[in-house]
Formats: sequence, C-alpha cells, structure tokens
Amino acid sequence: LSGRWQFSESTEYLRRLGALDETVPSSPRVIIVNYLLSYSNCVGSTAYNDLCCVSECEALMAAVERHVASSSATPDGLLEVVADLPSSTVPAGRQLGPLLEQRLRWIAAQHDGAVPIYGRLFAQWMHHAYPRECPYPHAVGTTQQLSPLDYARTTGANRTASEAEMQGVVARPERRDHPQETVPWDPREEVLAPPTRTPVGFAALHFAVTAVAMCLLLASLGGVTARRRRTNKAGQVPSSPQIPV
Repeated sequence: LSGRWQFSESTEYLRRLGALDETVPSSPRVIIVNYLLSYSNCVGSTAYNDLCCVSECEALMAAVERHVASSSATPDGLLEVVADLPSSTVPAGRQLGPLLEQRLRWIAAQHDGAVPIYGRLFAQWMHHAYPRECPYPHAVGTTQQLSPLDYARTTGANRTASEAEMQGVVARPERRDHPQETVPWDPREEVLAPPTRTPVGFAALHFAVTAVAMCLLLASLGGVTARRRRTNKAGQVPSSPQIPV
C-alpha cells in the first residue's frame, strides 16, 4: 500500500508459488517459509543462475541424513535425532510432543515400520517440526515456481495485487493460530523411489546357505592341512618301491 514492491504479490501468484494456505477459503494465509523460499524473492536472476534465499531446512535434512545413513529409518531413531537437532528458532533437546510422535509413527505404519526420509509425508512432518525453516510440501503438480517475469509471460497476468485487493486483505479479521498448525496434515504420500526391503524369510535362507558354504570350505581347508602335517612327520614323501637288480 505504500508503493513499495515488497509483499505486493497477488493472490493468484502466491497460489501458484505454493505460498498460500486456503484451508479456510474466506481467510487465506501466507505460509511464511514457502513465501521466503519462493522465486518471488530471488534477485539477480540470469540465464544461468538465480540468487535466492538460503533454505535452512537443507542443513537440517543433511544432519538427518548423516545420522540415519539410509533412505529410511525407524520412528524412534528419527525422534531422537530431531529432538536434539537445533535450528535458528528451535532449541536442541526439546520435547517434540505427542502429536508429532503420533504422526511420525503413522507414517512408519504406512511403510512397514520405517519412515522414508525422502517422501512427501516426512517432508510435511519436518515442516510441522520446523515451521519456520522447512517449507510445506504441496502435492506434485499443484504448484509451480515462476519468477515474476516468467509468471507474467506465462499467464499474461500481473504478479502484483491491486490496491483494492490489498485493502480487502487488510480489512479481514486477524487470525491467531499456533504456527505449527498453520497447514493441516495431508495424508497423501509421494515417494520418488520407495526403499527396497529384503524379505525376512529370504534373508534368513541366504544367511543359512552362506553359513553352510563357509563351514564346508573350512572343513576342506582343515583336511588339506592335516594331510600336509602327516607328510612332514614322516620326514619326506614316501618314494616308489624299488626292485633289486
């Protein structure tokens, strides 16, 4: 309203960026972390790169990856790691609360007891655990990251809101909800490459066959060693019998 370009995006542009929560259609809200990390806030764009805000969630996910060292992990292991993982707004050693724990165990129940850390549900769980650092993961195909120029070129619409639209937003009743509950939980899962699991029965059979093969190999080597020892005790290898001339 003051004529500055900051925070002037239109509702449709915010919706396209995935920065809008319209759970209550009459009172949409901006998902702050999604807005900060969107292309709307990139500057110095060239044909080769964009200069955008740093995502603190990437550092948090890297820490989770180092501790887990796998594409999936147990709920207990993830709860322990995340509880001790601080951010710029979240202290280490916190209590995650029963709701976060319940949701993480629910994710594991959908995947035979393990949580895929590269799935949409875990990304959503990280958003609720770190609402100011990790963006809310919308379903694939529902959002599109476009710079203001690309948005105007693609849609033909103005990326900035009109003064009348801004005045309408300002006049709406203010809502004060806890930031952790900014975006409701969406049970849809999306995993690019589901983690493969070896069936328990096959794994046990493979172990048994390997153990038997090792025993047979050791027994064979032991027999060869015993024959060599008997030969050494005799002093030399027995020669063929000679016929006197």
